[in-house]
Amino acid sequence: MNRVHSKCTHTGMPSRDKQDGAALFIGLMMLIVIAIIGVSGVRSVVMEKNMATNNQYHMLVFQAAESAIEGTLADSTAFVDAINTPTSGTWPTRSYALTQGYSAQPVSSSATIEVGTPTIPVGYSIGEFVAYPFTITADGAIASINAADTHVQTASKISPYLE
Repeated sequence: MNRVHSKCTHTGMPSRDKQDGAALFIGLMMLIVIAIIGVSGVRSVVMEKNMATNNQYHMLVFQAAESAIEGTLADSTAFVDAINTPTSGTWPTRSYALTQGYSAQPVSSSATIEVGTPTIPVGYSIGEFVAYPFTITADGAIASINAADTHVQTASKISPYLE
């Protein structure tokens, strides 16, 4: 018996000869798309981590500069020494240690006091008291990663007139 083989099976679908490689190609394309989505997700997570780390370092140097200002305001001898300096201008820098337990980076802070021209304060006897204006410039820094922040604050101290 001689039978003629056709290219179609009894279900009406093409035989396997025509399907070779199609499933492999589709599977490979799906794998490539999934890999691209995965790499994109990893890059996004790394970028967000870097942004959070930079924000943490910014907050650290911000706090360091603020602590230097607070330390200077609390140090009454800094103002007296600045008033007694014979020349007006900038008083030498005072450094303050800032210890951060959660940071592996050493954080430094310093403050400089500049004395302005004394003025007569409102409500005080003329000639007996003066208001000494000060400008405090504070820096906070993490040198190893080049993170720095500078804050400027003004303050006035009312004191007996010093000649």
